Amino acid sequence: MQTGRDDNLEKSAERVAELLFASGTSLVLAESCTAGLVSAALGGVPGISTVFCGSAVVYQIPTKTAWLEIPSDLIAAHDAVSEPVARAMADGVLEKTPHARV
Repeated sequence: MQTGRDDNLEKSAERVAELLFASGTSLVLAESCTAGLVSAALGGVPGISTVFCGSAVVYQIPTKTAWLEIPSDLIAAHDAVSEPVARAMADGVLEKTPHARV
């Protein structure tokens, strides 16, 4: 196990949590390439459930289109790992999580 990386990830998650707690902002994620790593890191922070709504881990293209309603033509035009698709994923997960706030 790479403890340096784990320590940095844990510290980053704690910092994100501090910012969320301080601002009263709710967070929801749509993860793909990270395969849920961000959610897992945040999940280790005590009290995070008060500000972290959850995460949709949509690794495969059919999952992206089914769960977050990402248009398949958008993926075909830009690739599954692209800024337009990432933005559509964020929009999709926000639409499905009305209690999360932008």
